[in-house]
Amino acid sequence: MRLLYRSFLIVGLLIFMNSQSQGQSLSELTFKERLWYGGGFNLGFSGGTGISILQLGVSPMVGYKFTPRFSVGPRISTLVSFYWVDTFNGQRENTQPVNWGAGLFSRYKITSEIFAHVEYEYANQALVERGFDGLETRRITNDNIYI
Repeated sequence: MRLLYRSFLIVGLLIFMNSQSQGQSLSELTFKERLWYGGGFNLGFSGGTGISILQLGVSPMVGYKFTPRFSVGPRISTLVSFYWVDTFNGQRENTQPVNWGAGLFSRYKITSEIFAHVEYEYANQALVERGFDGLETRRITNDNIYI
């Protein structure tokens, strides 16, 4: 809860800074013209003694421009992991846990190449461990703030 409070405080500060800055008006643009899209893709491979992991993910985001320099929007993410593990009893097991997250960000363009970005994310993650009876998966949740 404390992290959530701090993230809203930072977002509020950015909105205040933006309201004090000079910038051209976007009032003549439609709602759709004020939107911008972005995101990322994840691809990862790793391995070690008796374990192989492949990860695939996507994290789309959409921003709404309040001014030419300031925007706010949501971001979601998902990451699918494929585990292949040799267990202690000589078996080969696999599992495919899914991690996901959702968040809200604000972005302020300092120059055309540099921007400040603040984001709050609620993340639900799977932790896979190799136990004596095979693979064990447990879930944790985190409140993350990215600056």
